[in-house]
Amino acid sequence: MIRKLHKSCGKTLPYRTSKEQMQYVEQLSSIFEASFAQLFADFHEYTIRDLTDPDNPITVFMKESFLADLAATDVEFTRPFLESQLFFEYSDKKLRKRDDKHSKVRSQT
Repeated sequence: MIRKLHKSCGKTLPYRTSKEQMQYVEQLSSIFEASFAQLFADFHEYTIRDLTDPDNPITVFMKESFLADLAATDVEFTRPFLESQLFFEYSDKKLRKRDDKHSKVRSQT
């Protein structure tokens, strides 16, 4: 798929995406999305929550524990990915959502 997309661009990157290129991009996006959903399906199992201040919980993702449970072939790609801005945004959103949910439950009791 990547080769097809690259070949469709020719020698220079296009300023406008063709219909064919958009199809390749959508197919690649679907593949990445499915892979990441599978890779991070157990995301919550690699988090710990500090409840020192019950009104303001802080949850953290334990990267090293997560990497330790991956197949060796997956670590080479995953380790740098976990340091990327993309992963930071992804994990921050998931962690804040979990903390907000916990805070709301506490405020209702």
